[in-house]
Amino acid sequence: KHVGSYKNNKIESLFFTATPDLMVPHKESGIYSVYELSGEEKPKFYNITPFAIFDAIKAKANVPFQIFNVIDLPPLGGTFKLDRDEYNEVQVDKLLTDRNDHHSVVYDLYYQASFNNIGGTQSQTFGKFAMAFCAGIAHAEKLKDYLNQQLERPLPEDRQRMWDAHEARYKKSVRDYFLAQKKASESREQIEEKIATFLREYPFVFADAVHSGNAAYPLSKQQAKDRLLRNRLGGSLLLAGANKMTEGYDNPRIEIIFNLNPVREANTRLIQRLGRLLRIFEENRQKIGI
Repeated sequence: KHVGSYKNNKIESLFFTATPDLMVPHKESGIYSVYELSGEEKPKFYNITPFAIFDAIKAKANVPFQIFNVIDLPPLGGTFKLDRDEYNEVQVDKLLTDRNDHHSVVYDLYYQASFNNIGGTQSQTFGKFAMAFCAGIAHAEKLKDYLNQQLERPLPEDRQRMWDAHEARYKKSVRDYFLAQKKASESREQIEEKIATFLREYPFVFADAVHSGNAAYPLSKQQAKDRLLRNRLGGSLLLAGANKMTEGYDNPRIEIIFNLNPVREANTRLIQRLGRLLRIFEENRQKIGI
């Protein structure tokens, strides 16, 4: 549907991301490719050309980004087991969940990326948007709690001003969003109540977590959807995700990706996570993967 609408509007070029080893005919995978969904059995009309990431950046379809590996971490005191050539997420989740020494590395690197020179990237903006891919639900929730606790102490005056500016922009974005969604049958008073309720239930925060929920950390589909909306509207600076976040969610504002769930070399899942950095957003073109 989207590809067809772009064609009808005479868009000259359309770039889309696809993981090559997943782009197989649906008869084999059960998943339809973009070619089949666009009504073309073969990419004849669309003149589709594959681009490597580097070439897409040169063509200005994606933004440049830098990758840094953190190698000097406190030992986890366990041996990772492989499950079908992947690290066992249940085991990794247990090893990482209550490790504040590891959570503190995320906190420190977030501030380095925001204030200091990391890999030659100069920035003085507190409140860069970031995503952290976690090993599991407990890991994501504990990381979120740790990060929010660090901001309970008074902020320096300059950072407090930046925090206040972020919060004000978020409130405006929420108002604009609900006004744009207004139905003809809704009164202004009803919309104002919706805005007030959303801001009360989803205030501006440093860190948030999104996942599929479990008995220990219940999260309904609507709550997950609202947390993602808060992030998209600028209401959470760092979004910690497990399972649900690995694919699909895009927020072009995101400048920093933390891959906290170990993977074997440059496999498909790592590429998908780093792909969250590629989206163009005019206000930031200095993106970092850690």
